[in-house]
Amino acid sequence: MNAGALAGVRVVDLTRYIPGPYATMTLADLGADVVKIEPREGDPIRAFPPAVGEESAAHAGLNRGKRSVAVDLRTEEGASVVRRLAGQADVFVEGFRPGVLARRGLGPAQLLEVHPRLVYCSVTGYGQDGPHAARAGHDIGYGALGGFLGANRDADGRPVVPGAQVIDMTAGFLTVIGRSSGRASALRWAGRSWPGASGSRARRACTRGRRWPRSSPRATATSGCASSPITTCASSPCSPMTR
Repeated sequence: MNAGALAGVRVVDLTRYIPGPYATMTLADLGADVVKIEPREGDPIRAFPPAVGEESAAHAGLNRGKRSVAVDLRTEEGASVVRRLAGQADVFVEGFRPGVLARRGLGPAQLLEVHPRLVYCSVTGYGQDGPHAARAGHDIGYGALGGFLGANRDADGRPVVPGAQVIDMTAGFLTVIGRSSGRASALRWAGRSWPGASGSRARRACTRGRRWPRSSPRATATSGCASSPITTCASSPCSPMTR
């Protein structure tokens, strides 16, 4: 961990793949203490090529400077571990489809009731409501539906898929802005009756030029894990887990 602008800020990260980890990577670079919550088998990006030795280069790059614990959220014991971590955090970042964490007692209303100063950030593919809200998705799908691929064509008029996940990384960057806005508002209201901040960022919105929601504050985030062996937290203490 380094001493930066966000030194002393604690972040709990329940995101996977690229958008969330890219956002929380930036938060960690700025000095935040980021704890990545992974499934017991690890974030799937750990298997992404290319590899440097036995470790995924993508995983190492996106999740540098973070700590990691493995938790089975399908169990009440695992959900209880995350609640305790959230109770010690300033920011909570998740990337599940709407309603998934609420069923485990980890939704924004549930956590903010217990921890009213928490900044709760959600990164989803299609937002918290609307016709596509329950769908899973990835960068290429958002680019197609949002018109990005249609605007990026070769000489023959065929859509060209970018060599990098542009939309995922843009969503991560915008998440950092939203999280920082929420945190700044929380600090401004320190010592007062702060109601907590909950916000959501849909990745497809990045391709449609939407502005941030005006209701204040709004925060959205993404995250990743440390480039180190996974640690398993069943209850306590934590113990090393092999990949």
